[in-house]
Order: sequence, then C-alpha cells, then structure tokens
Amino acid sequence: MSIVLDILGSLLLSLAPDFVPKGRAADRRLLAQDKVRCGIRASDGRVLNIGTEWSTGVCEISPGHLRFVPSVGIVGDREIDVIDVRMTQERPHEQMVMPWGESADLVITTKAGELHWKIPEHIANEVIARLSPLTV
Repeated sequence: MSIVLDILGSLLLSLAPDFVPKGRAADRRLLAQDKVRCGIRASDGRVLNIGTEWSTGVCEISPGHLRFVPSVGIVGDREIDVIDVRMTQERPHEQMVMPWGESADLVITTKAGELHWKIPEHIANEVIARLSPLTV
C-alpha cells in the first residue's frame, strides 16, 4: 500500500500547480530565503504528528529548527526542533522519487523521534550547514 501512495504522491506532485519553483536556479533562490523543497516522513509511528508516508513541501531553515509547510500529504505546518541531522542511505523499499531529481537522504533527530528528509542533492551541504544546531 505504501508504494501505491508513494506513486500517487509523485504523480500529484508532477500535476501540481507551479507554486513550488523548479530547477537548480530556483533551489538557489529558495536557499537565499533560507528555504528548501523537500519530502519528509517519520521513521516509525508518528513523530511530531508526521506519519510514515511521504509528504512534500518547503522547509524554512534556521539553526536547529525547521518549519515544514506541506503541499502534498499532511495538512498544516510543522515546527521541528532539530537535535542532529546526518546523511543516510535508505533501503530500496522506502525510496520515493522527488520531482527535482537527485535527492540527498537525511535523518533528522528530534526529541520525539527520527524523521527521514529528502532535499535536492546539489544544495545538501549548504542546507545541512544552515540547519546544524548551534553549539554553546
């Protein structure tokens, strides 16, 4: 069932209005505003009221914090306090093709649990640097 929902989500994204910019230049413009196109889901169960099915949208980035604004999937913005973020390799049955092409697969650790996060690969290092929690 999850694969069917992933395929439907990808189809809906491809048919969705262009309220999310496309392309590398658009990703750079979004990043200049501290935003990134992304997909997000919980690793297990529900984390911050995010389930295990992929939702896509835009995240606003600040050190140690994300604000996820969904366009497909869950309803309502999510405030995510980030303890840690790291690159990962997902298992094949969890793959979802994102509309921007090559994705960096990350795991976000929160107090409530772990989230899988997909962002455009070509800006991943910059996004991680902006998100990394401030250390005192």
